[in-house]
Amino acid sequence: LWWIGTFVAGATLRSNPTLALTLILVCTWSFLKTSTSSYVHWPFLIGWGLVTVAFAWQRWWPGLHLSALALSLFIISLGYQLGSGHSHDLVAVIGVLGAVGAVAVEKFRPDLDHVAAPLFAYAVAVAFEGLFVLQFFENPVSGRLIILAVVTLVLLVAVIAYAMSAGNRGALWIAYIAFSIEVLALYGVTVGSILGTSVFFLIAALIVAALSYAALQLARRSSNGGLPA
Repeated sequence: LWWIGTFVAGATLRSNPTLALTLILVCTWSFLKTSTSSYVHWPFLIGWGLVTVAFAWQRWWPGLHLSALALSLFIISLGYQLGSGHSHDLVAVIGVLGAVGAVAVEKFRPDLDHVAAPLFAYAVAVAFEGLFVLQFFENPVSGRLIILAVVTLVLLVAVIAYAMSAGNRGALWIAYIAFSIEVLALYGVTVGSILGTSVFFLIAALIVAALSYAALQLARRSSNGGLPA
């Protein structure tokens, strides 16, 4: 009742702060429902959708960022609620599909790049969270850990390369931070043996060298005016 009332007031008066309060109430409502049960609170999507449409109607971009953040957290929570708390692979897949969809929108609808670019960044964060939990909290066997680590690093390098070419600084920072966390976590897992540590540093050195080369190319393009401000 609270969020419905604030939504009606915010939409009628076209009040952005009231709509932001509505989204907070929707998230609080969903959190209280999920904290007292083991089921996914799907009605959250109804409230989230209504508020998001109102934000878009108002063309209030900070509100759309709030909506994207709320939806990202909801998707991440699915990994802890579905499949007895072991559905983080689903979270990773949703994140990857969201990133691919955002890239497609940027390519085929350049006029919507101001919407697709931040969505790409949020999708990358969701995908990384799912992959990270699969690697370091699900206790996979060594072979599966290696495969997941390679997939994660390849995806992050691809994100960094694309973000550099597209000038998407938000996605670039997220990918850099995620890459650092991934490398440090892998180091903590493989440091137990001399061979594991050596292989880790070899792979890390190759990846860092590739990133340094990409950064050098980016700096050259920027100095030549090739990268948009």
